[in-house]
Amino acid sequence: MDYQVLALKWRPQKFKDLIGQQHVARALQNSIKQNKLAKAYLFTGTRGIGKTSLTRIFSKAINCSSLNETEPCGECEPCHEIQSGNSFNYLEIDGASHNGVEHMRSLVESLQYIPTKGNYRIVVIDEVHMLSISAFNALLKTLEEPPQHVIFMFATTNPEKIPDTVLSRCQRFDLKALAEKDLNDLLQVISTKESLTFSSPDVLKNLAKFAKGSVRDALTLLEQLKSFAVGSEITDEDLTQSLGLASKNSIEKIVSAMLKNDCASLTQIYKEALSNNIDLKLFSGQVLSLVFDYTQLALEKKPQSYEMLRDLYLALSKEIPWVLKSLDPESLMLVLFQKQAFETVSEKKKSNTAVEVKPRDFILAQYLHYLKDEKPASAANLEMGNLLEKKEQESEFKLQYGFSKSCAVMYDFFEDKEILLGLNNSLTKYLDSLGHKGKKGSFEFELVEDTSFRSIRDIEVEKEKAQEEKQIESFKNHDFVRYTEEAFGAKFSNVKVQNDN
Repeated sequence: MDYQVLALKWRPQKFKDLIGQQHVARALQNSIKQNKLAKAYLFTGTRGIGKTSLTRIFSKAINCSSLNETEPCGECEPCHEIQSGNSFNYLEIDGASHNGVEHMRSLVESLQYIPTKGNYRIVVIDEVHMLSISAFNALLKTLEEPPQHVIFMFATTNPEKIPDTVLSRCQRFDLKALAEKDLNDLLQVISTKESLTFSSPDVLKNLAKFAKGSVRDALTLLEQLKSFAVGSEITDEDLTQSLGLASKNSIEKIVSAMLKNDCASLTQIYKEALSNNIDLKLFSGQVLSLVFDYTQLALEKKPQSYEMLRDLYLALSKEIPWVLKSLDPESLMLVLFQKQAFETVSEKKKSNTAVEVKPRDFILAQYLHYLKDEKPASAANLEMGNLLEKKEQESEFKLQYGFSKSCAVMYDFFEDKEILLGLNNSLTKYLDSLGHKGKKGSFEFELVEDTSFRSIRDIEVEKEKAQEEKQIESFKNHDFVRYTEEAFGAKFSNVKVQNDN
């Protein structure tokens, strides 16, 4: 059988095919155009959003023999071999099953061979965070000084589990989960090409919502729905039964019962829903999603109801995750809903008494630490530059930030309007937490020609080297070492500090 599942059939083959990741595609294409390729790249993000597909597209582009500006042709031998997985120059490794130190040593030994076709040998390690510490250590030296013909590409869903010594040697790009609209538009295009029809636009809209930004999940769900449907037209009922969802009417009744404090009706509706073999995780997500929709509607049309709905949403969003992990989630979920049905929301107004707090000083290192949780890719890239000047005015807080010409790729990264807007919003939010109320934060970036300019990363590396030299000197001057050298008439040489990371 030659049937190909939708997730593989519609996998993007070129940069232009990528959906929602234009910020990454643009930076990579610029590096190809300017011939400024890094030796290691890290692609992060949730599952099914294109990390591995991106490594293949990028690999084809830098080895393509008929490159169309920055797009791989897809027709030449290197492109075909990489796409089919039969290329000597393209090695794709699963970090989960090849996570031992012996795997990394074997890999490192094989990298001495030059590419047979194209300019580079590319090593892709998927879910790289699964490597053991000893495997990372075996890879670290080669990662620091790789052969000229080798480029590493790492993909992970958990970058926080990767040692800092590895992170600092990679150009990092965070891929975004797709917006529901983008995912919906993509599903419509693919459905048309697959000759799929739907009884209502809401079918694909809901499908996109349950995929939670993952292209692969969306296409897998579409395939499941396609197989489940009986007739030529896919209906809302097909979607509900295929995915184990509760009907929209049941969800509306559950939420209504909670708002009306009608515990008896709520219990009956919930038990009826369970009897239809619903997926409890999806069911709770449906309830939470509807409460959220109601809060937004109340905000626009019924402000007096907003607080009650908001408190209900906050309570459910806090409790549902641990309920789903409990020993008896079905019973505990009912208890949670009953609790919300019994409780009434206090109408007490919060005190508006303002306490005057003196704003705290802005410290770049503290801001970057804060930014690592909110925008890790931006934080990592900012470390490759440094603050030039801080301008504080009554309503604006401007940071003049520089990068050396060798880090022009980072400069290009922040030239993206969406990335810059997100960074400025994050800075404004951080300034607000310091007490700088009403001040708008903004970054301005420039390329620095001054050869004495040092990035944050440069300074950290210099400090690490100075610390290592101090430790080595302390070792050499230790009484035991001196005694040993005198006893054997020899000298310790090539002393190195063991890195625990």
